[in-house]
Amino acid sequence: MDARIAKVVGNFDFHKVRRVMELLDWRWQHAENGVPEIHEMVETATRLLNDLVEGNSKETGTGGFTAYWFQDEPHEKEPALRFVVEDSA
Repeated sequence: MDARIAKVVGNFDFHKVRRVMELLDWRWQHAENGVPEIHEMVETATRLLNDLVEGNSKETGTGGFTAYWFQDEPHEKEPALRFVVEDSA
């Protein structure tokens, strides 16, 4: 696994996201128990981040997760991950 992706996944609070998903009864169609388990979220996030890095697209997402490029000037852009509950776009 790319070290940048490992850092993002390692610093992301998947437990917090799962609590929000449980509260909202947020279900994934292919999740083992409806509300995704931590390992399912980690696998999905890792896949999204890999797709982002390998494809060099602007962003990609599914199931509430968005993998995107973050750039903190003057540093190089880095892969990042967010979980979005609501979006107007």
